[in-house]
Amino acid sequence: MKSIQLVGTDLNENFLIIAKELKGELSSNGGCSYATFSNEYCKGQITGVKVSDEISALIFDVVFNVEIEFEYSNQAKEFIDVFYCLEGSFKHKTDSDREFESINFRQNSLVKRLKSSQNTISFVPHKSLKMSFISYSILDTSKSRIKGYYNLREMASNSLETIETSEDFRYLGRICFRTSNYVQQLMPFMLDKASDILFKEAAILNTLASQLDRYENDSNSKHANAPIKQYELDKIIAIGVFVQQNLSENLTINNLVRMSGLGPSKLQMGFNYLYDTSVNNYITEKRLEKAAELLRTNEMNISEIVYQIGFNSRSYFSKIFKRRYGISPSDALTKSLSS
Repeated sequence: MKSIQLVGTDLNENFLIIAKELKGELSSNGGCSYATFSNEYCKGQITGVKVSDEISALIFDVVFNVEIEFEYSNQAKEFIDVFYCLEGSFKHKTDSDREFESINFRQNSLVKRLKSSQNTISFVPHKSLKMSFISYSILDTSKSRIKGYYNLREMASNSLETIETSEDFRYLGRICFRTSNYVQQLMPFMLDKASDILFKEAAILNTLASQLDRYENDSNSKHANAPIKQYELDKIIAIGVFVQQNLSENLTINNLVRMSGLGPSKLQMGFNYLYDTSVNNYITEKRLEKAAELLRTNEMNISEIVYQIGFNSRSYFSKIFKRRYGISPSDALTKSLSS
């Protein structure tokens, strides 16, 4: 196991520490830096983005070859950290915890760090990890209170101050499907144009906002609005994972009903509750995400991709792909081949 000591307040300093300790090749472009790795510690890329003085992000697209721990402490400010695993999972622990708590695949997760607290993140080796880790430094809005006005960031900080202020706090919530679209937009490192920079910032803010929105809704409802029981929700999560791993299969409602042991209505209610969408829309979204990935890697032609992701009609696939991404599959493939 390799343990890396980090500070809790300076993204740029932390990023340099991570790159050095894991022997990465570092590149920097103002407020955004990235390090690439291909060694005994890990393979892939970690990106660091500073949106503002109070918002920063680390974006992981790596496979760790050994168990890695980040130990970081906060010496001056309070932070809200939000985590989201697009792929894989990791474990988190505060200095007051006896054991690590798992933060799972696509689970909405939020941590509040008080001043001088210590947190540890542990990464599992030999598993693909695509994860966003966004830190929001809570502003001191006392001066604005005296003046009687706030800007938008100050208004948000004023609201966040109410989150469990007496101690370190960790919220592990539901699977959050909407957030996955925003985190997917964070993965590529593209900052060649002004629009790239603004899209990157927007994706970070949308990720942060969608996770805080889910937390606030869950906190207000205390899960009282869950339409089915917890063990039934666990079955829905298992079905969601099965869908992603078996996109070429005949994923009809009837087949999923037989697999889960849930009735059609409970299956639909569970997907709407966990993923904010219907079963069929979830399947279509996962198939389109996989298609976009295969087009980027240039490993298959379009007919092969259509078969691989379980569509029967190439024309229908092209229609909904363009509706989703604003570009036809053939144009996407041509662009990928020329890059």
